[in-house]
Amino acid sequence: MIETDTIKIVKYILKKNGGRIRGRKRLQKLIYFIDSLHSLPDIKFYMDLYGPYSRELNDLIMLEGDPYGISSRLREYDDSVVVEISLIDREEVHLEGKLKCVVDRVLHDFGGLDIIRLEQYSSVHYITTTTGEKDPEKIKKILDLLKPSNFYTVRDIQKAIEFLEMKGYLY
Repeated sequence: MIETDTIKIVKYILKKNGGRIRGRKRLQKLIYFIDSLHSLPDIKFYMDLYGPYSRELNDLIMLEGDPYGISSRLREYDDSVVVEISLIDREEVHLEGKLKCVVDRVLHDFGGLDIIRLEQYSSVHYITTTTGEKDPEKIKKILDLLKPSNFYTVRDIQKAIEFLEMKGYLY
């Protein structure tokens, strides 16, 4: 199997996170922001209940037999069960030039965020970049339609927009 940039990025992220990451949602959101800065032709994101989601990415990380040296297993953490994605082979993972800079930037900007904030920021980014809408009240109405259990306030959305603008993800 050919190792695409997306697979290399997943392996790089796993390596930077000690060889594993807890939850597909976190990986989906990080790759979403990378794709927003450096288009990855083998995946496409659409808006899902938990924010931007790529079926292609999910299929890559959930392949049977771990063909890329990436393992996905159900694990129990703090009374919940999540998919833990692990790097099987511990070989060095290299990204080149601009792609490495983009991935490192996204990991710096979003890698330390809790999953709720990461979901919120990626959802706001997706809506803003696909619709051109920057009014927090209108974005909240869109989120309310997409996510029946949406608990983001207008103030949360305003903070997300400010953060994304400050970091250069929204113009």
